[in-house]
Amino acid sequence: MKKKTKKTLIITGISILIAMAVVVASGFGYLYYQLSKIESEPITKEPEELAITKETEEKSKQEDIINIALFGIDARDLEGNDPSRSDAIMVLSIDKKDKTIRLSSIMRDTYVTIKGREGKDKLNHAYAFGQGELAINTINSNFNLDIKDYISVNFYGLEKIVDRLGGVTIDVKQEEIQYINSMASGMASAEGKTVKPISAPGPQTLNGIQAVAYGRIRSTAGGDYVRTDRQRTVLMAAINKCLKTSPMEMYSVATELIPYVKTSMSPSSILSLGKDILLSGVSNVEENRFPLQDKCKGDLINGVSYIITDLNETSKDIHKFIYGEE
Repeated sequence: MKKKTKKTLIITGISILIAMAVVVASGFGYLYYQLSKIESEPITKEPEELAITKETEEKSKQEDIINIALFGIDARDLEGNDPSRSDAIMVLSIDKKDKTIRLSSIMRDTYVTIKGREGKDKLNHAYAFGQGELAINTINSNFNLDIKDYISVNFYGLEKIVDRLGGVTIDVKQEEIQYINSMASGMASAEGKTVKPISAPGPQTLNGIQAVAYGRIRSTAGGDYVRTDRQRTVLMAAINKCLKTSPMEMYSVATELIPYVKTSMSPSSILSLGKDILLSGVSNVEENRFPLQDKCKGDLINGVSYIITDLNETSKDIHKFIYGEE
């Protein structure tokens, strides 16, 4: 039986892109025009170049599962033109047989092999070294997956979306306040803005800058593990707000996100994906984080912190989650 976990998020970028595809009937031509504005990075589809094995590719075909890489990019310049690392790394698995979407979060500091690099490095460095294609190759080669496409969203885009939605409600803990305020102040200064400091813990509405700052905290207990949870909390809050908006408002939010999205998918591929999800009746969302907490450890190598895991074991765990293998 496939492992069931709490119903959770689909990263904001793909969620809104799919939402745009769902409303295609109300204006196909204009929708296609908007999607064509998304920055495109065509990549090879050759399995060997993407480190895809025939066995895994055939498994996905038999199970009717599509795997897509999702990257949250921590771009330091507002246009997202610097060689940014992928701050959040996820695999979106669309299981049309089970009518389920599975989201596999992979810890960014996982110690992996990256094509063309000597030794091992952090998983999130692959995107900085070679953009989407190398990042996909790295995930496929280390975890035996068959990803052929990706969607990345600059975190500044998430900031804009949260503001467009009127903020998101987050239960802020006392120990998080100083880090939110410090990072939010720095981000606001870089953008020529001001931001009101948070003064007390508890559920409260965070604006875009504060929400992104919250999702970047890694200095409290739990480190990067809890940091990943915070990112999902922010994304889920944003998605829930999106789902409560009108179709026209959703469309407006989507068009505002477009400048912050980059993908290997064509507009027609995005529309086709949205149609497939809609027609297959996908309604369940499951989530898990890898490596599993009891199968990895943090370690310092040459003064740099990494997450060390048995990659073969973690690959098996991911396959159990995506394909339901025992």
